[in-house]
Amino acid sequence: MGKVKVQANFDKDGYLVAKVIPPPLPKATAAIIKETTPAPPPPPIPVKKPKRIWDNYRVIGEVMKANRLKLVIGAGIRDGVRYVNIREFYYRKRDNTWCPGRDGVTVPLIYPTKNGMERIAPYNDFMKLLQLTAETVTSMPLADENNAIYKK
Repeated sequence: MGKVKVQANFDKDGYLVAKVIPPPLPKATAAIIKETTPAPPPPPIPVKKPKRIWDNYRVIGEVMKANRLKLVIGAGIRDGVRYVNIREFYYRKRDNTWCPGRDGVTVPLIYPTKNGMERIAPYNDFMKLLQLTAETVTSMPLADENNAIYKK
């Protein structure tokens, strides 16, 4: 900033009159810092394809396990293998919907092993053991100290 000038004179009556002269303002200069062009739009966000769980699936039926728990039995196919799927569902009260839980079992009818050279049939064994378990539990006492299991 420049210096301030003071101009002093006497008027016609003999009084001193001082006039302050401000320094001149600097010349305004403008410079283009960078030419701007509109930014290109961001690339579209790819839409994720939902993960396929089953290639083909049908619910066969439901069995109530408790007031807010049910078992949903379904038939499913994935990668050419046929399955029986038993999944526990729970009732979510806040929005009155049935939601799949974490508990469940999926049993293949026939499953190829050793690069398709052999096949096992876990479903047949599963059904035999399920039947045997149902027969066994009906003859068991309600409590047996020798066969009780405790949390560690």
